[in-house]
This record gives sequence, C-alpha cells and structure tokens, in this order.
Amino acid sequence: MPEPHNNLAALYAARGELDRARAALEEAVRALPTYSLANENLGDIHLRLAERAYQRAVRADAGNRAAREKLALARELTSKISPTGSRPAIAPAPAAPAAAVPAAPGVPASRPPRSP
Repeated sequence: MPEPHNNLAALYAARGELDRARAALEEAVRALPTYSLANENLGDIHLRLAERAYQRAVRADAGNRAAREKLALARELTSKISPTGSRPAIAPAPAAPAAAVPAAPGVPASRPPRSP
C-alpha cells in the first residue's frame, strides 16, 4: 500500500527531513508506480533538495552565476508549491471513507436520537 509511505513522507517533510521524505516517497512509488500523488510529491521534494544544493553552491562560490540563476529559479518554483517558502507542501493521501455499517434487520438506517 503506497498511501502510508506518502503520508509518512508528508510528516517528514513538515519537519524538514527531506531525505527521509524522499525515501518514503520512493517506497510509495515502488509499491505503486502509477500513484500520481506520490510521484508529484517526490518531484516537490526533489525540487526542495535541488534548492538546498544550489544554496550550498552559492555559499561555496558567490561568483557562480549559473548556481545563482538556478537557485533563483528553484526558489520561484518552490514558492508556488509552498507559498510561505518555509517547507515543502506535500499532500497526504486523502482519508479513506468510513465503511458503511449495515443496519440490523428491522432497524432503520438512521433513527432520531431517543429522548430520556
């Protein structure tokens, strides 16, 4: 089941643990390669990881024009997925609908509450 891995990744990402989030999303995609939400979230995590790498490159060499331009582009893209720019906004899987419990024979499916 890929959803638990996706949801775990959302928790890791919210804590800023991007490498752990990436690993969890890779597990989700391995479980179901066509799981669109996990693939999208994995792209968002890769983007945030790229932004961090470009930041390190610019800190190491402030004259690296290519790294500065890529950092600016990565920041622009991450601002679109996370408006505050503070954390990657990756989506948890939607909750599964509660299973319908059939009413007992002769009892209506919904009854008004009884008065005491």
